[in-house]
Amino acid sequence: EMSVQIQAGNHPGGVPVVGYENHLVDLGFDGTGVTWAIIDSGIDPSHPAVTHLEAKPKPRLCRGSWARESLLGAWLCHRFRKPRYRPLYAPLPGWHGRCQAGPGFPATACNDKLIGARFYASGFRDSFAMDPAEFLSPLDADGHGTHIASVAAGGRVTAEIGGTRLAPVSGIAPRARIAVYKACWLEPGATRASCAMSDLQRAIDDAVADGVDIINYSVGTANGGPGDPDALALLTASDAGVLTVAAAGNGGPADASIDSPGTSPWVLAVAASTRSGIRYDEVLRVTPAASGTGDITMKEAAFTPELRSTGARSGSLVLVTDGQGGANGCTFPANAADLKGHVALVRRGACDFLTKVANAGDAGAIAVVVFGNEENDGLPITMTGERGVVGVPAVMIS
Repeated sequence: EMSVQIQAGNHPGGVPVVGYENHLVDLGFDGTGVTWAIIDSGIDPSHPAVTHLEAKPKPRLCRGSWARESLLGAWLCHRFRKPRYRPLYAPLPGWHGRCQAGPGFPATACNDKLIGARFYASGFRDSFAMDPAEFLSPLDADGHGTHIASVAAGGRVTAEIGGTRLAPVSGIAPRARIAVYKACWLEPGATRASCAMSDLQRAIDDAVADGVDIINYSVGTANGGPGDPDALALLTASDAGVLTVAAAGNGGPADASIDSPGTSPWVLAVAASTRSGIRYDEVLRVTPAASGTGDITMKEAAFTPELRSTGARSGSLVLVTDGQGGANGCTFPANAADLKGHVALVRRGACDFLTKVANAGDAGAIAVVVFGNEENDGLPITMTGERGVVGVPAVMIS
């Protein structure tokens, strides 16, 4: 008999080279209690990374085949799942900010995740023409501000490319609150926003007065220095106890390529990093480590509870059977009694992943491992399906 432990080492935010997944997450540092100011081009409040709600899990009875295959089950599970969402955050006490309304951005656009939004345009309009497609509101016409906000403090969402749901992703601090200060605007025909110094200074001052903990300032110039007005405004913010973070710029990694105000000693300058190849951080550990076993690379499913939340699952590894020699898990397992409290091993193919995992979960398995059905299947893939249907984690190995 082999025992198996499924461990999650996947990083919910940040590039692996910074060590985030090895330290901050395991210590419980996910941004809870922190308010992060984003001084940029605004934000799209409909972006899923800034939602304050999460889908309510389906009752156990509604996760199995009965709910999917019977009219009564489908009707009851739909009726008793209302409301389908529940709040992720409680109101933040002591917050002094505001939600400034304008075209495309009603006052109701803010929530308990996106707790504040302001805009500053007077300095820009004195010096530049504004693109007709811009919004005189916190709404992001550029996209840069929304991108930065989601990288810094975006909540956990499932990445989707071309309609295919992939793995969960999030910002570095997924539980932090976001306050937006739009001070950068598009000029006619421009593809990237520009910012007036006076607007930026006002945004910094208001962020401090509102009570933020961190200011993210992805703005800079190659010809500035510590005496620039925005650098001095960030010094005032730093003296007030606010962590000030600025972009190092886009000119690196050459010498003297860091933009101001990132060159100021009171500002934390941040540059981009990347790595080549594919990283598989999750581990399936099989004991005793006989030939061909030990630590095995795996990929978590995109539609099941995440191991980061559920914790490691340990138990005997039990191959499902349909009673006729099949192990694809497309029907309710004939060996359900053997699966209860253990990890189900299911062969890939013949039906969708949701059906396989749901059947094993209904039989009492605490986790599901799907393995390749061909010798040349290659690397494991991220299994997709409807979220909230099954209540046990599932992974794939090759």
